[in-house]
Amino acid sequence: KELITEFLGTAWLVFIGTSAIVISQEYYSLGSFGIPFAFFIAVWTGILFTRKWSSSHLNPAVSLFFWLENKYSLKKLIFLIFVQSAGAILGSYLVSLFASDGSGLGATLPNSGIINTFFIETLLSFLLIILIAFADKIQPLAAFFIALLVGIEAFFGGPFTGASMNPARSLGPATIGNSWDYNWIYWLAPFFGAILVSFTLKGLKK
Repeated sequence: KELITEFLGTAWLVFIGTSAIVISQEYYSLGSFGIPFAFFIAVWTGILFTRKWSSSHLNPAVSLFFWLENKYSLKKLIFLIFVQSAGAILGSYLVSLFASDGSGLGATLPNSGIINTFFIETLLSFLLIILIAFADKIQPLAAFFIALLVGIEAFFGGPFTGASMNPARSLGPATIGNSWDYNWIYWLAPFFGAILVSFTLKGLKK
């Protein structure tokens, strides 16, 4: 149930979020707040819909962080990353059904340069994961605040990097759109952000 839920939840997140990008590009502008708001809704509802059956990670970097915190085995981490990635690909495939050729399917691109993009994505991922790490402290509003932060980061970081913070979210459009040139950044930076959060929290506990 957990793996199926992570699969469907990640598909939902990618479909709703990147649909907003494609709609804004090809049909009518959603304005400066439209796309961040779509990601806010996607994450908020995604967590609410999935938290009964899973930890609602919906993000390989988040799963990596909890593995680093010894919450589960390496085998489970691999399965989680696999189903999250598969879900993201499904989400992007559904977007491709109404997107035109060459739309990009909401792909994340390093508009500020590779080095700046890596730094920004690492910072955005660090902030997101450290909030998730303390989610139990802000219940029952954790899902809302996590989604709100994603929306805020999408608003400020989107023009520069696409504000991924989620390797699966970037993998979906890259796979369906066959655009791999910069996808590695959107795996390494969020993973690096997750590692930094883990080291930071371990340091604070000493």
